Amino acid sequence: MNLVPRPQYEERLTQLMELEEIKVITGVRRCGKSSLLNLAAERLRKTGVPDSNIYQHGFDEYGTPLHPTAEWLLEIVAPRLEEASKAHPFYLLLDEIQEVSHWQEAIRRLQTLPQTQILLTGSNAHVLSGDLATLIAGRYVELSMMPLSFEEYLAFRQSAGEKATTDELFNDYLLFGGMPGLARLPHTSIDERRALLSAIFDTVVLNDVATHGHIRDLELLNRLIAFTFSTSGNLVSANNICNVLKSTGRKVSPETVDSYLRALEQAYVVTPCPQTGVGGKEVLRPLRKLYPCDTGLRNLPNGFDPTKDRGFMLENVVLNELLRHGWTPRVGALPNAEVDFVATRGDERLYVQVSWSVADEITLQRELEPLRRLTDAYPRLLLTTDRLGTGTTSEGIVITNICDWLLGQ
Repeated sequence: MNLVPRPQYEERLTQLMELEEIKVITGVRRCGKSSLLNLAAERLRKTGVPDSNIYQHGFDEYGTPLHPTAEWLLEIVAPRLEEASKAHPFYLLLDEIQEVSHWQEAIRRLQTLPQTQILLTGSNAHVLSGDLATLIAGRYVELSMMPLSFEEYLAFRQSAGEKATTDELFNDYLLFGGMPGLARLPHTSIDERRALLSAIFDTVVLNDVATHGHIRDLELLNRLIAFTFSTSGNLVSANNICNVLKSTGRKVSPETVDSYLRALEQAYVVTPCPQTGVGGKEVLRPLRKLYPCDTGLRNLPNGFDPTKDRGFMLENVVLNELLRHGWTPRVGALPNAEVDFVATRGDERLYVQVSWSVADEITLQRELEPLRRLTDAYPRLLLTTDRLGTGTTSEGIVITNICDWLLGQ
C-alpha cells in the first residue's frame, strides 16, 4: 500500500531525529501513527541506513505475545543489535508501546546504548504518566498526532482518484471525519463507513479507554460516550452528566463520571475546552465543553445525519484545527454571551466564532455581537460555510469561508 505523505508530522519528526531523546508519537488509535513510523523507516532507508540497523515492531500485531513484557522486549531486540552495522546508528521503531508491561524499564536501558535512536508510538497518555514514567522523565520528546486535517483529507482523497469539488468533500469530511483508513476508501457506502468507524471505536474503547483506564462497566462507559458525543458544543460538568444519567435510570457518582472522562481524555478520544472569562467576565466555577477527536466518531450515534448539529460539527473541526497549529482553545465567557473559542499561542490571541450560515441578517448580527464586545486589539474571526458575504466588517471582524480558512487561503 502506497503511503500518503503527511508533511506537517514528517517535517516535525525529521527535526526531532536530530535529538538524542526518545521520540514518542502520541494520538488516538488509527490516526496514522503507524504510517508515520513506516514513512520514517522509508526515509531512513533512502538516506542509506541499512535494514540491519532498523528494527520495527507493532505490539498489536499477530506474533506478539498476549502479554508482552519488558524482559521479552529486551530479548527480541538483543540479536538485532548484534547484527547492526557499526557505521550507522541503530533505529528502534516500536508501535503501540503501551501494550508492553513495564516498557519504560526496557526503553531506559536501550537508551543508554551508544548510537541508538528510539521512536515509539502510544495510544494512551497514561503511558507517559505515573511512577514508571519517571524512568524516562526528561529523556523524551512528544509529537502529538491527530486524524487528518481537511487539507490532508483532500490529499488522501485525490490520491484515490477523487473528482468531487472542495465543498462536496468538506461535507463528506464533516460527516465521516478524517481517520486515514476511511479517507483512502472514498467510494464506500454509508453502511461500510459505519462499520469501519465502529470497528475503530470499539478498539479504542476496549483497548485504550477501558483496559488502560481500569474500567469494567462498559455499559456505563458507552452511555457516557454517547452523551458526550451528542452534547459536544454544550457546556457540561460531572454533576449535570450525573443528573442526565440518573434521569435515564442510571445512578452514578460525579467521581465516577470524572474518572471515566479522564480515561477518554487519556485515550485522546475527547479534548476538554474549559471556560475562560473575557470582556471583564469572571468565571468562578468554569464549566467545559468536550469535543471528540474526530467528527466521524462523533456522528456514529446519530447515524450520520447531515442535518443534525451541523454547527457543533463545524465547531469540532475548528477546535481540532486550532490544536493542530499549536493554539490552546478555551470557551470565552462574556456577560450573557459567549465566544466560541478564545485561542492563545504564546503571546498571540485569536477570537473565533463559528456558524453554519450567516446569510440571514439576524443570525449575522447575533454571531458578530460577542466579537464586537471585545475591547482589545487581537484578531476576531467569524467562520461560516457561506461563500457570499465574506470579507472584513467596519469593526475589523474577518468573515471567512471555513474551507478557505482550513486550506490557508
